[in-house]
Amino acid sequence: MSLLGDFWGSFTGSSAKKSIEQAYGQSQGYMNQGEGKATDATKAGYGEARGYFNPYFQAGASTNALMGDYLGVNGADKQKAAYASYAGSDPFRQSNADFANLQLGRMQNAQGWGGGSGPAQLAVARANLERGSQDFNNYWNRLSGYGQQGFNAAQGMAGLASGEGNALGNIYGGFAQQRAGNAIQYGNAMAGANNLFAQNYLNMLGTAAKAMGGKGGG
Repeated sequence: MSLLGDFWGSFTGSSAKKSIEQAYGQSQGYMNQGEGKATDATKAGYGEARGYFNPYFQAGASTNALMGDYLGVNGADKQKAAYASYAGSDPFRQSNADFANLQLGRMQNAQGWGGGSGPAQLAVARANLERGSQDFNNYWNRLSGYGQQGFNAAQGMAGLASGEGNALGNIYGGFAQQRAGNAIQYGNAMAGANNLFAQNYLNMLGTAAKAMGGKGGG
């Protein structure tokens, strides 16, 4: 720009307005970039934390559904399928029952009871019923512990979700407040630049009047 152009730009305030707009645009760009990075980092951190909880949450959810099947809350068909699966899915439990029945038979034979007698069969039936109930109660307690583990994971994930919401809210609120402050400063600066021409023009008239007055007095 020529010297005359520089002078005219300074005199009218157009140069000041260009500088203000450039600075304001740069500040907005930096704000947007900073907000984006802060938001991405926050979401990534909370997402990684939720990933650590998720396997326990999924296992707990599956366990809770299975317990619902046993209780019949998911329908009679699923209840039947759950108990059928329980009855045939633990070889150790069947082997343990067979071993216990064998020991019971030996004890009865030692006491002179015949293996096929009514009292012997009744004793075996009672023992199996009692042992079966104990086995299922122990199994149910293990399920309850597993389900509680999933519930604890769900609580942890809920806390993370709440923390992420608060953190993002603080980020958005902080940057919004800063943008509002920048907008106010921008408006004030532009208002000053718009008045610059009038101020300079009045100052020029005042200087000319003084100069003419000085000549008249001489």
